[in-house]
Amino acid sequence: MKVMRITIVHPRAGRERQVNQLLHEIGEFMAKQPGYINGYSLKSHAGPTAVARVSLWESSDALDKAAMQTHTVALRSQLFGDPFTQHQEMLLEVVEEHPKK
Repeated sequence: MKVMRITIVHPRAGRERQVNQLLHEIGEFMAKQPGYINGYSLKSHAGPTAVARVSLWESSDALDKAAMQTHTVALRSQLFGDPFTQHQEMLLEVVEEHPKK
């Protein structure tokens, strides 16, 4: 079954550019992995600075395999290694699709 990973990051002041670059690199790498369907990079429209990545996968197994790649682990450790950068991750199962008609 398809799953969606949502990662939301609130970078500390002065680290926004680095966080955006890391999210971009993670997205580019993940897009080449088996089971990857699609993904998006997002930024906050209003309010506090927040950036996010959303990715859709064929299965949680495919996502797990991609997440355990050495390169992925290295990028994520750079992204989340700063104790002053807040982040939240969610893994959600797709229960219904609404394709464009």
